[in-house]
Amino acid sequence: MKVLSLKAFLFYGLTIAFVVVLFSITTSYGETHLKAAAPIAGRYKFVNSDCLEGLTLRLDQSGRYLTAAIVLPDRPIVAPATLSGTWSGLQNSSIPLTLSGTIPSLPNCYPAQKVWVQGKLENKVFAGQLIFDQGERVPFRSELEVTQSGGVEK
Repeated sequence: MKVLSLKAFLFYGLTIAFVVVLFSITTSYGETHLKAAAPIAGRYKFVNSDCLEGLTLRLDQSGRYLTAAIVLPDRPIVAPATLSGTWSGLQNSSIPLTLSGTIPSLPNCYPAQKVWVQGKLENKVFAGQLIFDQGERVPFRSELEVTQSGGVEK
């Protein structure tokens, strides 16, 4: 009794070869066309903005999905993420980074309300505008905070 006939050997051999070729094609496509989003997570200190001066935007990232919170100076550590959005992952993309959600009451500025954040991220500077529920737009500029050891602060 033959354990493996020529037909079965040919069938299994061709099936394995087909799977290997298919895997090679998929791998080469992924390596050339699929790129991970650039890391942008960190703390961005607002500068050159009237009511946002001294506040920090804490940005967390999981691939292209973002969560963020505006951190008040008197509560720097515990700030739940109140904004969420997505990002194309390309540093010089024409598609802006967009977040939406609610923000806490900002001192000398606005009460807690729904807000949209739109902006561009270039060279560790996030610039754009906050768009409030009533349609008022507040331009801002924020810079990535770097720790004293040279790393990015989270």
